[in-house]
Amino acid sequence: MPVVGWLAWLVVEPTQTPAWIGFGTVLLADTLAAAAICTLVGCRIRLRHAVVLPLWSLLRGITWLACWLPWPVVWRGRYWWSRRLYDPDRYSPARGEALK
Repeated sequence: MPVVGWLAWLVVEPTQTPAWIGFGTVLLADTLAAAAICTLVGCRIRLRHAVVLPLWSLLRGITWLACWLPWPVVWRGRYWWSRRLYDPDRYSPARGEALK
């Protein structure tokens, strides 16, 4: 997500003008894309509600980070970062049968 990269740069170096320009450009592009999507699907956006459109870009970045950060997720009794969630020998055909 581009907005995550620009935000990371701004956190590290908040005085850099190119970082602010890049962040603003990405935010504007994502806002215009969100407005176009809303128009295409037929939802009406009033001017007073249009201020939430830039949040769409930030929410996408936050959602992406939440999905890829190492949260302690348990899947069928095992943590998702465990060696394997499944045993390939148990679910795959015997070695010689796949070539028949």
